[in-house]
Amino acid sequence: MTPHERRTWLTGSQVFVRGRRWRLAGTIAGEDCDALRLIALGASAAAPSLTILVPFDRPTVRQNATAIKVLRPRRWLHELDRVLANLHPFGALSETARARIRLIAYQLEPALAVLRDGATRLLIADAVGLGKTIQAGVLLAELHASNDGFRAIVIVPAGLREQWAAELRSRLNLAAAVVDAAWLRHALADRPPDVNPWSLPGIYVASHDFVKRAEALKPLEDVTWDLAIVDEAHHASLGTDRRAAIDAIASRSLRVVLLTATPPRDPLEFQALCRIGREGESGESPALFARQRADVESSVPRRSTVLCVTPSPAEARMHALLDRYTKEVWKEARARDDEGARLASIVLRKRALSSAGSLAASVDRRLTLLVSPGAEQIALPLDDRDEDPLDDDVPASALAVPGLADGRRERRWLSAIAEAARSAARAETKVAYLLRLLRRVREPVIVFTEYRDTLLRLQRHVSATGRPVVVLHGGMDAIERSRVPRAFDSGALTLLATDAAAEGLNLQRHCRVVVHFELPWNPARLEQRAGRVDRIGQTRRVHEIALVASSTAERLVIAPLTIKASQSGEPVGRTPMLGALTESRVAAAVMAGISELRKSVATPRPPRSTVSVEAIREAERLEHVRALSRRSPAIREAAAIRDAPFITRLTRNRANDGYLARARASLVLLYSIALESSDGRRAHEEILALAVPPMAKCSPSRRMELRALFEPDSRASGAIGQVVEDKCREIAGRVKAADHRRRQRLEERSRAIDTIKRSAARVLVQLALFSRRRRQDAERDPAPAPVETQNPPPLEIRARLIAGVVIDGRRR
Repeated sequence: MTPHERRTWLTGSQVFVRGRRWRLAGTIAGEDCDALRLIALGASAAAPSLTILVPFDRPTVRQNATAIKVLRPRRWLHELDRVLANLHPFGALSETARARIRLIAYQLEPALAVLRDGATRLLIADAVGLGKTIQAGVLLAELHASNDGFRAIVIVPAGLREQWAAELRSRLNLAAAVVDAAWLRHALADRPPDVNPWSLPGIYVASHDFVKRAEALKPLEDVTWDLAIVDEAHHASLGTDRRAAIDAIASRSLRVVLLTATPPRDPLEFQALCRIGREGESGESPALFARQRADVESSVPRRSTVLCVTPSPAEARMHALLDRYTKEVWKEARARDDEGARLASIVLRKRALSSAGSLAASVDRRLTLLVSPGAEQIALPLDDRDEDPLDDDVPASALAVPGLADGRRERRWLSAIAEAARSAARAETKVAYLLRLLRRVREPVIVFTEYRDTLLRLQRHVSATGRPVVVLHGGMDAIERSRVPRAFDSGALTLLATDAAAEGLNLQRHCRVVVHFELPWNPARLEQRAGRVDRIGQTRRVHEIALVASSTAERLVIAPLTIKASQSGEPVGRTPMLGALTESRVAAAVMAGISELRKSVATPRPPRSTVSVEAIREAERLEHVRALSRRSPAIREAAAIRDAPFITRLTRNRANDGYLARARASLVLLYSIALESSDGRRAHEEILALAVPPMAKCSPSRRMELRALFEPDSRASGAIGQVVEDKCREIAGRVKAADHRRRQRLEERSRAIDTIKRSAARVLVQLALFSRRRRQDAERDPAPAPVETQNPPPLEIRARLIAGVVIDGRRR
C-alpha cells in the first residue's frame, strides 16, 4: 500500500471484516500497513476484540446515511440509548459493564485511581471479605482490553492459584494460565532457546514460592510487565527470599497492586511493604485503600463467644510438666542467646494447647532428633519444595535444636512429658466439648485448628458421630483443595480446616458459624478465619466461638490479650493493639507468664486516595449501561455515532405539557464532544445538551442558523457555536491535564524500570555471600534514580451534532 492509496480511518465507525461487523476502536499507522483495533458488535466472551492489518485484511466501512433521520420518539430514544451505551468518558471502565460482578462503588476506586489519576502503585488493605480479588480483577480486565500485547502476572499463595484463575474466568471473562515448574519445563521445551517463555502476551498466575526460584525468576526479570498483582502481600517479609523475588518482579512492572487484609503494624515491616516495586523510582508511597465493612455497607455485627473448657487431671499434669520444662529451656536459651532452643519450646507449648495427641507426637519426634540428629533431613535453602507461610506441619529443624545443656536431663524431661501427653490424649476434654457443641448446632460449621495432626484426630471423632465432614489442610494438592468448598456447600455439615484454608476462600454461602479449636498465637489469623464467612454476601449474623482451656496459658495470657484487642472499638484484626500481638510477642508473654504487653504505637499510614465520589458516579453509569443492554440485547451493535443527526418531534399534550413548559425551549440539541489523538486513541467522549429558546420572535437569520444545524456536514455557528466552543475548551483543558498527569507518571515508571540493573535471581543463588542483616539494610534504604518528565502527545477535540428534539408549541 503506498501512502497516497491510504484512507482515513474514523474511530467509532462500523466496519465489516471476517464475516461479522465491528466498531473501530483505534488505529496505528505504519509505513506499509495500518493496524486497526476492532471491538465486536454484540461482543461475546469468545471474541470481544480483534486487531487486523490493512491491506492484508480488507475491511468494508459501513456508509451511514447522509440525510437527516426523522424518527418517532420511541425510536429516537432507542437510538440515543445506543449512543449512550457506547460512550467512553475519560478513564471509564468499559469492560466492567460486561463483567458478572455486582457493581459496588468502592470496588471501582482502585481501577479509577490508575486509569484517571495515573497511580502506578496501589496497596489495597481492605478488611477480610470486601472483595480485593474483584478490585484487582476490574483493573486487570480494563488494562487487558485496552492494550495489545498485554502481559500481567498475578502472584498468590500456592493454594489460591486455581481459585484466582477460576474467578477471572467466570466473573471477568479473562483466561489466565496457572504456572508451576511443570508449565515452565514444557514452555522451555516447546519454544526456541532464545524465546523467553514469559515474554508472550497473557495473564500468568504463579505462587509466591515458585517465582523465587532462580530458574523462574531470571527470565521473569527480563520482562517488563504491564501489571503485577501480589495477593497476601504481607507474606513478603523483609529480608526473605520471597520478598526479594516479588520486589524484583514488581520493580519491573508498569503498575503494581498489593493486596492484604492484615498489613503489618511494625513500622519497618509496613514501610518495607510500601516499598515493594519502588526500586529506581521516586519515594512516593502507594495509593492506599483501607476500608472496613462498616464503612461500605450496613451489616449485622459479628457475635464472638469464648467458651472455657476445664482440663482433666491428666491434661493438667501434662501442662504443668511442659510449663516447668519450657521455662528452664527459655532461661538457659536466653543466657546463651539461643533462638533455636526458644523456638523449640514455643512449638511444644503451641502443640500442647492444640491437643495432647499433637504434643505427644512432637515430643517423640524431638526425642528421636536429639538422639539421632540425622534421622530426618533438614530442608536446605535450595530445596525444590515450596515454602508455606501457613504450614500446618512442624518442620524437623524446629525440633532438632537442644534446649538444655544437660542432654540426658532434657531427655528425661521429654520422656515424662510424652507419657503424660499420651495419657491425656485418651480422653481430651476439648474434643468432647466440641462434639457436644456440634450436636447442638444444626447447621454448617467450620472448625479451625492450627495443626494437621490435630485436624486428623478431630476428623476421626466427628466422623464417628455420623455427622458429614470434609477436611482441608496444607498437605492436600490443588485439585483436592478445590473440591472441598464444593463438597461443603453441597451438604457437608462440618468443615475441619487448618489455617491453610483461612485465606482466599469464600464460604459464606451456606455457613455462618466458625469455631476456633484453639486460639492462634498470631491473633491476626482470627480475622482471617472468621473472614471466610463474614464477608460481602453474608445476610445472617456470623457466630464466632473460641474454645479455651482453663488454667493454661491459653486462658491466662492469650485470651485476655485477644479480648482486650477486640474491645478497643475497632473490628478484630484492624486495631493497633491486635496488630502488635505478633506471634513472637505473644510467645514472649506466654513464656514469661504475663498477660500484658507494652503499648505499641500505630504505624503511620500514607494518605488515602480520594476518588469515592467518582466511583459512585462511575457505578451509576455502568448500571445505566447494563440497564440499556438488558432493555435491548442489540444495544451495542450500533455504530458509535451516526454521521448525520437524528431528530424527533414532540407536541404539547396533557402527558408532557408540564415538562415541556418547564423546559422553555423549542429545540434541544445533543452534541458529541470527543478528544482523540492523531493515532485514533480516544481519550474522552461525552454528550452536551443545549436548550434553544422558543423561536416565535427569532429573526430570519436566526431561523436559518437553526435550520442549517441539521444539514449534512454542518458546523455550529453564532451563539450556539460559541457555547459549544466554550464547553469544548473547558472539557479539553480538564481532560488534557488529567491525561498528561497519567501519561507522565507512566513514563516516569517506565524510565525507572530502565535504570534497574540489579538481578535478584543472581543474589538469591549467591546467598552465602550476603548476610541477612545486610540484605535488610539494603532494602530499607534504596537509592532512587533521577526522573525526567516529558509532555504527552497532543489531543484534538471535536464536536459533532448527533441528535435533536423539536418541540411543537401547539397544544394537541
